[in-house]
Amino acid sequence: MLKQISMAIIIFFTLACPATHASAKQILRIGMSPSLASDQGLFARRFKTIVETLSHDEIHVSLFADGAFGNDLELLDHLREGNLAAVTVSTGNAVSAVEELGTLALPGLVESHEEAVKATTGSIGRYWNDRCLKKADFRILGWSYSGVRTVYAPGPLPQNPEQIRDLVVSAAFAEWDAGPDPSVESRIASRDRGLPLYHYYCMNPFVIGGASWRRFSPEHQALLVNAGKEAQQYVLLMQALKPINREEARTRPVLTNDQIQAWIWPEFYDLLGGRGPITRVLDAIHWR
Repeated sequence: MLKQISMAIIIFFTLACPATHASAKQILRIGMSPSLASDQGLFARRFKTIVETLSHDEIHVSLFADGAFGNDLELLDHLREGNLAAVTVSTGNAVSAVEELGTLALPGLVESHEEAVKATTGSIGRYWNDRCLKKADFRILGWSYSGVRTVYAPGPLPQNPEQIRDLVVSAAFAEWDAGPDPSVESRIASRDRGLPLYHYYCMNPFVIGGASWRRFSPEHQALLVNAGKEAQQYVLLMQALKPINREEARTRPVLTNDQIQAWIWPEFYDLLGGRGPITRVLDAIHWR
């Protein structure tokens, strides 16, 4: 009940203070499910600083973290309803709005920082943004990167390839539904996790809703685009400087890339709009 009352108060002030050209100071409200100390929070805090500085405080950025507006799926609902101007969510959860984005959360497709950068910048970065604009009326202003994650099987693997496929597909959907929780994983000893099934690199698009975007002047729109680029560059640098998790680096999944591509990926083709988005990612990450 208390959480519902708090949410009602937040939404009341959100709707009572719309960002319009006529207002002396425009308000840009950003929501996220993790904390401000997370990689997504790092992007949002840097974005806020750049926007408020470059706009000379004509734009004020308010950050709502720690699930103040709910989980990723609820954040996307609030974005569509206009309660939030921008959100940052995981690619797996973004499937509900733009199915192709789920490609970036596939088992074993993007497994390193370098591959994550290649899969979200340049021409393929423009491809993701085009999909978002056409299918959900929001645009990507930047990306944050949360590092490699290993998904484990709770017990011994079955021997039948079909059963293995079903197990991994189920694990992937559970991962997308719940989202990674590094704070929990860091407390679990590797011997208690089971067998490592696959790696994937956590990527989070930072998006602004079309209705909110159109309220800004062309000058402020250009400022927001520039702030997104600079915030992403900052996050890229901070991610590259992070200490390498030696245990994670030594972990080798029990499934090979060939097995994942042959057994697992086809199960996602219909959900992602076919093999096309996967081919685009592979072309991007294999380009040198």
